[in-house]
Amino acid sequence: MPLTLTRRDILKFVGGSIAGIMVTPIPWKLLDDVSIWTQNGPWIPKVPRGALTTSFSTCALCPAGCGVQARCVNGIPYFLSGTRNHPVNNGTLCPSGVAAHHLAYHPLRLKTPVQVTRGNGTIEVRPVSLDDVLRKISVASGNSTGAKGSLALLDQRPGRTVSLFYRKQLARHDHGIYLVSPTDPILITQCLDEMAETPFGPVGYHLENVRTILSFAAPVLDGWGTPAQTSPMLRTRHSSEQNAVKVIQIDSRHSRSAQLADQWIPLKPKTEAALAFGIAHVIIRDGLYDKRVIGRRIPDFNIPGKHSYSDLIGRFTPDHTSELTGVSSDVIVSTAHSLVARGPSVAIGDGDSGGGPLGKEAEIAIWGLNILLGALESNGSIVQRREAPVPEGFSSKELSPVMGISAIPDHSIGLLLIDGSDPGDPLPWSLLERKLIPRQSLVVACSPTLTGLAQHAQYVVPTPAHLEALTDIPTIVSSATATFSISAPLLKRPEGMTDAIEIMAKVFETEGSMEDLLKQRTSAIFATRRGCVFKAGTGTTVPITELGSPDEFWTELTAGGMWTDDPIRSKPFFQFHFMGRAPDAYQRMLDAGEAVSPLDGPLTPEMLTVLPYGRRAEVGGAQLSPLMTKLYQESGLHRSSKVAVLNPATAKKFDLVHGEQGILATACGTQKVGIRVDAAVMPGVIEIAAGPEPIGQAGNEIVQEQNILELIDPDQALPWRAFRATLRKA
Repeated sequence: MPLTLTRRDILKFVGGSIAGIMVTPIPWKLLDDVSIWTQNGPWIPKVPRGALTTSFSTCALCPAGCGVQARCVNGIPYFLSGTRNHPVNNGTLCPSGVAAHHLAYHPLRLKTPVQVTRGNGTIEVRPVSLDDVLRKISVASGNSTGAKGSLALLDQRPGRTVSLFYRKQLARHDHGIYLVSPTDPILITQCLDEMAETPFGPVGYHLENVRTILSFAAPVLDGWGTPAQTSPMLRTRHSSEQNAVKVIQIDSRHSRSAQLADQWIPLKPKTEAALAFGIAHVIIRDGLYDKRVIGRRIPDFNIPGKHSYSDLIGRFTPDHTSELTGVSSDVIVSTAHSLVARGPSVAIGDGDSGGGPLGKEAEIAIWGLNILLGALESNGSIVQRREAPVPEGFSSKELSPVMGISAIPDHSIGLLLIDGSDPGDPLPWSLLERKLIPRQSLVVACSPTLTGLAQHAQYVVPTPAHLEALTDIPTIVSSATATFSISAPLLKRPEGMTDAIEIMAKVFETEGSMEDLLKQRTSAIFATRRGCVFKAGTGTTVPITELGSPDEFWTELTAGGMWTDDPIRSKPFFQFHFMGRAPDAYQRMLDAGEAVSPLDGPLTPEMLTVLPYGRRAEVGGAQLSPLMTKLYQESGLHRSSKVAVLNPATAKKFDLVHGEQGILATACGTQKVGIRVDAAVMPGVIEIAAGPEPIGQAGNEIVQEQNILELIDPDQALPWRAFRATLRKA
């Protein structure tokens, strides 16, 4: 007799099974055991019993500087959240910030200075004394002459008060050089100054006055500005309200900002300059700009008998730009008209944290677009701002100039010091390595953990972890006014930790402490009697004139407060050169616009274009809580640095299947990656995160799987937004 099951029978069976499981004690016992095990593992810090208190500070993991409220037991923080009413984050905190107090317990934290030896995928560390490291530095510093090479300091978080100290000491050295990463906003502002007849100075963005944002790969909706700036844009996206901000994301990847934007314009890698020129062409061709202002204030707009900006832009017709970028001519025309019709509009460059800079010429092209749109006028969306006041003796004339790495001659650095206490955006080591004198240079890094560039140093000196030391938060690039806040320690630093400033003071044979330097800075700010102060304890903002003394101001800042300068009346620009003031500006800009995309270059059948990317505070050498692995390896909310994402057609061409393993290779090495298929990825492209780095430790050896940026050929290193590689089955 055949067995007949009805729908009712199946439902009864399932319901009975669930009821039986609920009654059976075995799964509940297993769950209880797992819970006990995970809460009592040896890696979990033990919080003592004691008084419950609340403390305030500022997060220094990324440039935003969010306010932090810490719940503590016996003064030890066990839970972090955002500070209510804080001007930057208004009570919110990202996952990295929520877990920031775990970094003090990072399993790869250094406890003593170490000598580092690399080889065969491992890094061997041997403890040494701080005096030994300082002697090595002293010898190398004494040899830093014209014959032996320069002394260079790479600041991975420039703009801090300690950065002023570094620049002042380097200015006193005959061959001192102050270096910043190519992705730093300081260099992007320098592009604007290269266009200006007279220095324009620091700029910020009045995003609250903007109706249209044109983003060239900048993560404007995913960490570029502050949460207070981003939240209103996210709330009103796709809104039909007249004043709602429209975000147009120009990006070679379907990035988080591209997903959230009102419009995503995908383009071929490294063709941002061409698209900026194409949009400018339509604005000029259709007379959508102020001819009187541009004609009077732009010397290179029309130059009789010479190459001019008009000649340059005239070459980038919508059809030609479409061939270069892969963006349809109709989209180019409609974008240009939309920017003018929905003004005020602003174009933002800056690139992606993991993908590197757009390049100087592309940034100049984007600034030119802003000038055409009137964004730099006195009532525009880009405004001048003051720098936060500095102590006496730290004027720009007394400081070493800010240098980009590409400006340094190859094989010229004899001693490289790296302040990696607050690691910024990732940087390909090959870009730095080619600047060192081969086999004669010394590299010393200051870092809490052996991650990022610290892995390539011969010696690493441990510095305090996040929330263990005083540091300040410089003004973020998106702010329309200068700001200043202090990240005060919430944790006691272990023995053997040394602030980077204390190490550098010994190197330069001078005096210097972070607290003294920051107190001088706060006194200089207080003396201006400008601006207002946010009080974290009460969640209120008061004029600085209501504070009675610099000491009271210091107390508020070290208790999670924040100073915001008064806005200044932005002066209209006087004269700008659309192509920059270099003698070969026309040819450089033309070459940048006509540059062949990696997708258009000569290919062998197995070659693909790699697009690295990453989120601020979570890329390169960023220090993350081990619990953040849930975001990257378990939940899949953030893609891991071990996952290569391909278009289905690309995967099929290379006989690769979703979920299997592949080998990514360049002339500089190989990396094993998991394969993921996504139709949003361009054909012929591999998208892969530039961090966080997967690292393990066994005794004195640290096993390091090669970061994607380690595979970049030095000749392709700047900009590194796209490079060539092969991919095959593992």
